[in-house]
Amino acid sequence: DRSKPRRKDLTSMATLADSFLADLDDLSDDDDVADEPVKDEPAEDGVKAEAAEGPIGGVDFRSLDAVAKLVGGERYRRVISQVDDALAADAKKKEEEGDASTGPGSTLGVVDEGAYQLIVDCNALSVEIENEIQVVHNFIRDRYRAKFPELESLVMHPIDYARVVKVIGNEMDMTRVELESVLPNATIMVVSVTGSTTNGQPLSAEDLEATVRACDVQLQLDADKRKLVALVEARMDRTAPNLSAVLGPEVASKL
Repeated sequence: DRSKPRRKDLTSMATLADSFLADLDDLSDDDDVADEPVKDEPAEDGVKAEAAEGPIGGVDFRSLDAVAKLVGGERYRRVISQVDDALAADAKKKEEEGDASTGPGSTLGVVDEGAYQLIVDCNALSVEIENEIQVVHNFIRDRYRAKFPELESLVMHPIDYARVVKVIGNEMDMTRVELESVLPNATIMVVSVTGSTTNGQPLSAEDLEATVRACDVQLQLDADKRKLVALVEARMDRTAPNLSAVLGPEVASKL
């Protein structure tokens, strides 16, 4: 009678051992699957994601014209031209009316037919310019990194970076570079010392020309954006008077 419970215990232990071995086999199978090489999957746009120096998907990212197309677009030129005309007209009207141009009876900033659409276009174009500024900044930074790799961590604002790059150019002797007009004194010292000890090398004539041209485009984008903001702020008192009264024209124009 005592042998029956013993046989039952042995049977249970054998069953547990079998289960344990089966679990080990399952784990081994999972490891085999995990060790299999993962095949490259295409990116969301159907193009295989890979780093390349040359054209990718028909776009040559080494060319500024290929990655920054906003300034040369017909819509961009049309809106900026309309803004220039509107700002000139406002300035002329303000000069003719004097102090009365800003009083309660002033017509300066009145939104007539078509003017509201221009304000809408200005706000939309401002967003596109912000995006384009970042694209151009990446273009400049990627090329100028060979000359002054530390600069991108010292001057992080895209517009300031473009100004500094244009001033320094290919100059290796930082004592010859005048940065007073583009940077505060504290930053000038750091940039000058770092630039004097950098391991960077001068750019080729072709890369330098492309970089300086990109800087010019960057500064133009910034100047045009300031025009858009100036016009919208000047018209906000008439376009959204309540919002402007509460938040001020500058904040209201950004909303």
